[in-house]
Amino acid sequence: MNARAAGVRRFLGHRGAPLAWAALAVALTLPSLRVGLVMDDWLLRATVLRSPALRDILAAPGDLFALIDRHRIRSMIDRGILPWWIDERMRIAFWRPLTTWTHVLDYSVWKDSPAIMHGHSLAWLALLVAAAGYLYRRISAPAWVAGLAGLLYAVDDAHGFAAGWLANRNVLVATFFATLCLFSHDRWRRHAWRPGAALAPAFLLAALLSSEAAVATGAYLLAHAIFLDTAGIRGRLVGLLPSATVASAWLVTHRWLGYGALDASPLYVNPVREPVELARALVERGPILLAAQWFRVPAEAYERLAGPEAWARWLASVAALALLGLALRPILRADATARFWGAGHVLAVVPVTAALLDDRHLFFVGLGAMGLAARFLAGVLEHEPAWTRPAWRRVAATAIAGALIAIHLLAAPLRLPIAAAAPGALGRLIDGPALTLPEDPELARQTVVIPLVPGPGFFFYTAFVRAGADRPVPAHMRVLMTGAHAVTLSRLDARTLLVRPAGGMSPLALLFWRRDAPPPVGRPIRLTGTSIEVARLTSDGLPAEIVFRFDVDLEAPSLRWLRWQWHEGQGRYVPFSPPGIGETVSVQ
Repeated sequence: MNARAAGVRRFLGHRGAPLAWAALAVALTLPSLRVGLVMDDWLLRATVLRSPALRDILAAPGDLFALIDRHRIRSMIDRGILPWWIDERMRIAFWRPLTTWTHVLDYSVWKDSPAIMHGHSLAWLALLVAAAGYLYRRISAPAWVAGLAGLLYAVDDAHGFAAGWLANRNVLVATFFATLCLFSHDRWRRHAWRPGAALAPAFLLAALLSSEAAVATGAYLLAHAIFLDTAGIRGRLVGLLPSATVASAWLVTHRWLGYGALDASPLYVNPVREPVELARALVERGPILLAAQWFRVPAEAYERLAGPEAWARWLASVAALALLGLALRPILRADATARFWGAGHVLAVVPVTAALLDDRHLFFVGLGAMGLAARFLAGVLEHEPAWTRPAWRRVAATAIAGALIAIHLLAAPLRLPIAAAAPGALGRLIDGPALTLPEDPELARQTVVIPLVPGPGFFFYTAFVRAGADRPVPAHMRVLMTGAHAVTLSRLDARTLLVRPAGGMSPLALLFWRRDAPPPVGRPIRLTGTSIEVARLTSDGLPAEIVFRFDVDLEAPSLRWLRWQWHEGQGRYVPFSPPGIGETVSVQ
C-alpha cells in the first residue's frame, strides 16, 4: 500500500469523519437557501398562519399534513382546489406531529425568512448524515470502509430535492431518528448496552411520528435480527419485541385517528387496505427504485413513460440489478454485514412503492445501499480473492466498481447542488401561473372558469400561493378538464357547455380519476353555482363527454373566464370568452 492510499484510508477512518461528511452535505446543498416557498410550503404557511381567505379548508395548525380528510374534502372540491371528479371518499392525511412542530417553529419565529427555514432543514440534514456516519462506523469494518459509506451517503444526490423542499423535511427528521434507533438497537443487541433496549423503540417512535416513511426502519431491524444478532432464535425475537410493540401501537393509533391514504391511487396505495395494488406496485416500481438508487437514473422519469418505453425501462432495470447482484454475490455469501445492508435496503423498498416514484423517497433505501456499495468497492480495490479469480469476474467487478465510483463519488457531488435547487425551478413552473390571475378585488367574489390546464398540480396550489402573496383569492375555481391535449367546448344554451377531451389524454395528468370507480354517468355532481354531469366514458374508462351547467349565463359578471397559455416555458392565464350559443371552439 502506497503512502497516498494509506493517507486516504486514515482520513476516511478518522473518528471525526462523520462530522466532515455532515459539513460536506450541507455545503453541497446550500443552493437550497434561495429556493423560497414552493408548492406544499404555501399550504403549510396558510395553515399555520390561518389565512383568512382559506379558513374553511385549512387543517388544524397542529395537523399540517392532513392534506385531504373527510371533514374538508367537500369544501376543497367546491372551492375548486381539488378537481371536481375526485371521489369524496379519498383521504390523504399523514400523522407527523414532530415534523409539524418544526414548521410551527418556522412560522412562529421567522415566518418571513424562508432562507432561515431552509437553514433549519439543512441542520436536520447535517444531523442525519452525521448519525448515518456513526452508524456505519458501528456496524461496518474496517473504519475506512465505514467512512467511505458515510461519504457516499453524504453526497447522494437523491437527497437533494428533499433537502431543498421545506415540505419534505419530514423524511430528514424521520431518517435521523431511525438511524439513532438502529445505532441503539445494535449496541444493545451485540454489546449488551442496556439503555439501548429503551432508546431504540423510543427513537423508532420519534421517527414514526415524523413521517410514515420510517416504517422502513423495520426492514433494517429485521435484517439485523437475521444477520447480525448473535443470540438464538428466541433471543432475536425478544430483541425485536420492544420496537415491534411500539410500531404496532403506532399503527393501531394511526388507523384509529383516521390517518393514511385511501382511494388515492395512483398517487398513494394503502398497504393495509389495498394489498393487491401494493403487490403490483412492488413488482413494477421496486426494480425502478433500486436501479435509481444504484445507477442514478431518475425514478420519476418512469412515470412519464407508457407502453413499450415503460417495459424497456423496467427490463433494463431488472437486467442491471441482476448484473449487480452477480457482482455482489461473493461478498454477500462471505460477509454478514454485507448481507445486513443488502437485505435492509431491498426490504426498505417495499413501503416506498406505495407512493408515486420519486428519488426523494430513497433515504432509507440509500442507507443500506451505500453501506453495501462501500464494502463492494473496498473488496475490489483491495483485490480480495473473491473478485480476482477467474479473470472474467475480475474484469466485470472492476468495471462495475468504476461505474459506481463515477456515479456516486464523481458525478453525485456535482448533481447534489442542482438537485437541492430543483424545487425552486419546479415551484416557479407550478406556482408561477397563480400569480398571473387578475389582481382586481372583484376576483374574490367571482368564480374563475378555466377550460383546460396541464394537470391538477397546476391549480391545486393557486389559492394558497395567492393567499401567501396577499393577492385576491377567487371565491371558486372551475377547471373543466386536465390531462387532455385539447378540449372542445360546445355551447348548448345560455348556461350549458358540453366539454369533450380531444387529442389523447395523459392518465397521470388526469390525477385522481379512478378508472375503476369514475363519477357515475348521468348523475350530476352539484357544486356552488355549477352542476357537472359525466355524459359518456371512453372504452377504457376515461371521460369522453362532460356537461357543465352554470346557475347564471356564461357571460354573467360573477364568472371570470380564463385560458391557460404557455409562454416561454412558463404557464400563465389570459382572458377567454366562452363560445356563443350553438358554437363550438377548441382550446389547447
